[in-house]
Amino acid sequence: MAAKRKKAKKGFKKTGAKKRVLKKTVSRKKSAPNKPFVFIDHVGEAGFEAFGKNPRELFEHCALAMFETMADTNQLKGDKHRTFGLHAKTLEELLHRFLNELAYIKDAKRRIWKSVKVRIRRQKHGLVLLAKASGDEAETTSGKIMRTDVKAVTWHEFALKTSPKGLKARVVLDI
Repeated sequence: MAAKRKKAKKGFKKTGAKKRVLKKTVSRKKSAPNKPFVFIDHVGEAGFEAFGKNPRELFEHCALAMFETMADTNQLKGDKHRTFGLHAKTLEELLHRFLNELAYIKDAKRRIWKSVKVRIRRQKHGLVLLAKASGDEAETTSGKIMRTDVKAVTWHEFALKTSPKGLKARVVLDI
């Protein structure tokens, strides 16, 4: 029986104990793609992977991915602004708080965000983030612009990884 088994071709793997099914394995590029983020499939939720050369760029790309999940940002004016600050002990915790704060302000102040500018500084007791978000009032946007409502950022599969080429974040959104 062992003689009958064929070796899997490179790029394929065998799955199943009894079934001999060959599935194509997906090879992920080690480097960040040309886009600042890519959407990922997630059952019952929405998710994305964002990339950046530094923490500031990564945070801005994560915010943009979340904004694109909610609305078509190309059709927003971005004439309403909101400035806020946050602090955390780790970069991962700061990113999670930052994205949840944007989702909270969206609901509390009825804003649909188009863009955000971020500054991150290391201080004695951790990290401090200062952000300026731009967007429109939710009441002035049409239904054609809106895609889905993001309730919060989950900790499920939440990850922030560092490599010599930059930073990568994986985020799952509760919709």
